[in-house]
Amino acid sequence: GDGVSRCDVLVATSANVEEMTAGLLSDWTGGEAPFTGILGSPGPENPYFETAEDATLVLFKSLYAGLELILTAKLRPVLSKSAEAARPDLAESPLSGRSLRNIVLNLQTLQEMYDVGDGTGFAEAVRTRGDTELDELLSKAFRMTRETAESVKDPMTEAVGSPQKRPQLEKLMTQVQALKQIVQTRLADALGLGVGFNALDGD
Repeated sequence: GDGVSRCDVLVATSANVEEMTAGLLSDWTGGEAPFTGILGSPGPENPYFETAEDATLVLFKSLYAGLELILTAKLRPVLSKSAEAARPDLAESPLSGRSLRNIVLNLQTLQEMYDVGDGTGFAEAVRTRGDTELDELLSKAFRMTRETAESVKDPMTEAVGSPQKRPQLEKLMTQVQALKQIVQTRLADALGLGVGFNALDGD
């Protein structure tokens, strides 16, 4: 029946996702040429990254695009311009109630791209440059943005129209926008990527 069919589809989809994630992990860390090694050793013989700047740019684009995705796909369309115009149906994973949890995990991953804690994140480059102010600003901005996302306990589909909870979502949207702006301008400059950087230019 329909119930069995939907269950079969769910099981098959879950198995496919598991297979893809295992493949990605293997590509990044396993085999004779793990991608982590390729990323960390740019040069003339490297098939992807001729210079350290090439590798930095790819990672930087991922950081910037991650913030842009949260803002333009996961928050702005759902909140719309008012509680009355809100579109909870556009929230990510609405049935499971994971919309905000997904955003928290996104922010955690992006924060670790900035400061992974083992000497390989962007923070190390900023600190080496001696820009204590920028390092403190970004660390604080990531922390506060995550705290705001975590403070909304209700599902986004309910919070977006709630007079009590919606202001926290609006605050989150503002914080993500500010964080994106700091990354786009000050971090890009600190990494030598240029003020005119556009992460979505397709290069």
